[in-house]
Amino acid sequence: MFLRHAVPCKIQAESADGVLFVGVKKIKGIQHTLTAWESEAHMRKYLYSGAHMRALKVFRKIATGKTFGFVSKTLPTFDQAHEIWKEQGREY
Repeated sequence: MFLRHAVPCKIQAESADGVLFVGVKKIKGIQHTLTAWESEAHMRKYLYSGAHMRALKVFRKIATGKTFGFVSKTLPTFDQAHEIWKEQGREY
């Protein structure tokens, strides 16, 4: 069920208006997504539409975890983003 939502979300993100980067990586058994956007408005448009919105509606049934978004002038590495996520992420 997770992949049924994750794959369309990744495809949607890769073609979304304003996307700069989409990456997926498994770290210590947990699937992580790192995206970068031209603006917060572009990110929010993606978050609350299409496949991603459908996934949000069933998230608690198919996954657990934290989320964290932040503004940066440079794209962090997955390791840097993972450390920030561990320290500052909020349970979804």
